Amino acid sequence: MDLELREIVASERTKYKNRVTSYKAEAERIERDLRKAEISVDGGMAARDELLRHDELTTSLDQRQAYASSTQRISRTSEKLVEGQRMLQETTEMGANVMVELDRQGKVIEGASNKVHDVDSSLARSMRLLKSMSRRLVQNKVLLFGIIFVLIGIIFLALFFKFFYNSDS
Repeated sequence: MDLELREIVASERTKYKNRVTSYKAEAERIERDLRKAEISVDGGMAARDELLRHDELTTSLDQRQAYASSTQRISRTSEKLVEGQRMLQETTEMGANVMVELDRQGKVIEGASNKVHDVDSSLARSMRLLKSMSRRLVQNKVLLFGIIFVLIGIIFLALFFKFFYNSDS
């Protein structure tokens, strides 16, 4: 019973501990009475007289009432222990279900995390590609403006030579 007490909720433990203590005390008292009875059978008339000093019917009735009371207490305690075991079993099952669900959710989160990492690496590659394209665009614009500037310069030179050198001759 002491082992079962350790598994009971702390708020109810003292109540049941008191009951167990009273059961133990009653069991010790009954054992003492039993020893006295054994002594009277083996030891003689003095011990027998001590046991029989009380009225036989009263003692028997008191013992029966004490026995019935103890039996009822034990029965209630047993029922409460069975209920506690049932609750423990239900709690264990619920805990196992929660663990399974948490494991499943952990795998979902891990999969989402992997997808986020994949998207992140894809975005990094896209950013590098866009930067490279932007650099090439700037290079192409500079080259295009350079070519246009050179062509305009050639056109002005051609016009200059055509109008100024051809008019003098």
